[in-house]
Amino acid sequence: MSRIGIELDGVVCNMLSAAERAFGEPSQPNAFSLGEMYPMISDQHIHWWVNSPMTYRDIDIVDGCYATLSAWNIQHQLFFVTNRPPHTAQATEQWLTRQQLGFAPVYFTTIKDIEVGALMLDIFIESDARQAAKLAKLCRTYILDLPYNHWGAEAAIRARDWGHLSELINDANQ
Repeated sequence: MSRIGIELDGVVCNMLSAAERAFGEPSQPNAFSLGEMYPMISDQHIHWWVNSPMTYRDIDIVDGCYATLSAWNIQHQLFFVTNRPPHTAQATEQWLTRQQLGFAPVYFTTIKDIEVGALMLDIFIESDARQAAKLAKLCRTYILDLPYNHWGAEAAIRARDWGHLSELINDANQ
C-alpha cells in the first residue's frame, strides 16, 4: 500500500477552466502563472480570486480523476496536500464531498515539501513545475501535463492525463 499525496489545483480541480470562466480566454495560455496568462488582470484581483473560497465552490473536476482516485482509495492511502489558504478549507471539503472524494484528508500548507516529508509519502502528484522539482527529491513525483508546466520539472515523471498517470503508477508499483 503506497502513501500517495495529491495536489488539488490543476490535478483534481480544473483551475484553467475556472480561470477562463473568471477572466476569459488567456492572452498567453502557455505562460507559467495566472498573472502571465492574464496580463490585463491586476495582480491584486488574481490574488483575491485565488484566495477566495468562492473560487473553489463550483470548480470543475479534472477528467478521469474521480474513477482513478476511487480505485486507488481501495489500494492506497491518499492525502490531498494543497497550497490553498486554510480559510478555503470549508469550501474545499464541501466540494470534495460533493464530488464523492471526501475519503482523503486535506492538508493546507504554504511549504509543501515539509508537509510531504512529514507525511512520509511514497508518491506525489503535482501540476506546478517548481513544486514538482522540489518534491522529486523527497518521493516519486508525477506531474500532470498542463500548458503552463512544461519547463523545470525534469525530475518528475510526466503524465498526459489521469489514464496515463494510472498506468504509470500501476506499472511502477508492480
